[in-house]
Amino acid sequence: MPIKCVVLTLCFVLTASMVTAASETLDRNTLYTDGLAAFDRGEYGQAAELFTRLTDEGVSNGPLYYNIGVCRLHEGRIGLARVWFDRAAYYMPSDPDLRQNAAYAASHVGKTGDAMPQSTLAALLVLPRILPAPVVYAMAAVLVMLCWIILMVRRLRPNMAPPALGAASGVIACFAAVCVLCAAVLIWQTVWIRQAYVVTEKAEVRSGNTSSATLLAELPDGSAIQLVENMGEYVRVRFGDDRTGWIETTSVVAR
Repeated sequence: MPIKCVVLTLCFVLTASMVTAASETLDRNTLYTDGLAAFDRGEYGQAAELFTRLTDEGVSNGPLYYNIGVCRLHEGRIGLARVWFDRAAYYMPSDPDLRQNAAYAASHVGKTGDAMPQSTLAALLVLPRILPAPVVYAMAAVLVMLCWIILMVRRLRPNMAPPALGAASGVIACFAAVCVLCAAVLIWQTVWIRQAYVVTEKAEVRSGNTSSATLLAELPDGSAIQLVENMGEYVRVRFGDDRTGWIETTSVVAR
């Protein structure tokens, strides 16, 4: 009898889990379908909100982020469009439509508002610009693990290692080094660069974190900036030709 109760309980739990998962999938499909319908009607703001609700529920992929960016671009909200295009590029950096729309959004921002520091090393590395970041991380991990396996085989079982293993290990080590370097650059850009965009019609850059501080500049919607320090209602940013100042937190969104 106790065994029967346990089996019935397990069946109930599994059934409830399946029903919940099916319900969540249905809700997400409904949100996505409603978003597409709103986009077709030209209601770009509503479409963006519906798509964004999907991201709030944990859905993360390049096409979804791209759709939100396109909606914001149609709305004329250049800053938010650039934020979502950058997030989409994390998953599909080589997509031609994404690149075209991101370049179009960037063209609406003046030169002063779009200057961002970038290392020469990051500019020279091609791999992160053609492969999604998760793929670069996975390649780096797999190749490093493979290098360790080859090294252990050659150390512990030198007689069992085929002659071609020596040449192959050198090639694999070179590819591993490139992938690790690319992964390190991606992490550095994400963690330390902390790029963001102005998402209001204009953002006042001041010399201090108060509204009475000296006005240094006004950045238009979509301007690229670098977050330096957060002080509650204000955030210290780097913009233009390595200038720094303070902007209201509500005026910027990190990519």
